[in-house]
Amino acid sequence: MTTTKKVKAEKPFVHFMVDLETLGVIPNKNPVLQIAAVKFNPVEFEAIKREDGTIVAFEAFLPLADQLKLGRTPDAGTIKWWSDPKQAPAAAVVFKGVQEAPPLKEQLVKFADWITEQCRQPDGSLAESVFWAKPTLFDYPFLDGLFLESGVPSPFHFRKVIDMHSHIMSA
Repeated sequence: MTTTKKVKAEKPFVHFMVDLETLGVIPNKNPVLQIAAVKFNPVEFEAIKREDGTIVAFEAFLPLADQLKLGRTPDAGTIKWWSDPKQAPAAAVVFKGVQEAPPLKEQLVKFADWITEQCRQPDGSLAESVFWAKPTLFDYPFLDGLFLESGVPSPFHFRKVIDMHSHIMSA
């Protein structure tokens, strides 16, 4: 008698390169100013594009005031870095965005919803999201902490986090 082994189909993955701008280097202490994410192909290391040629990406600024209420505090050295005249063009854009940003929880929900929508498969099921960053030891803890502190479920699981440095070194 032969037996047939049922093999569970592996859930598909959707990969996102994530980058944060912050006011410090301590993940659960310093504020996050901006989230940027790009859906990408990890084999070719190219951004996924829509039919019209635009890159599938997300960007949101996060309000500083909401994070200060959570007990996050800016790092003096990082404020000095942002104040450097060489940073002026980027700082003007980032801090204008931070000033005009909707509430923190709203921005995090918007980001989580975007990730979920990008993971939606043609049959309606959801693929698993994979978080990539350079380095993940910086970006992932900042973002994961904000989701936790804000009571918003994270669209990423710690087991699906890939560090670009490690990946590049292993190639």
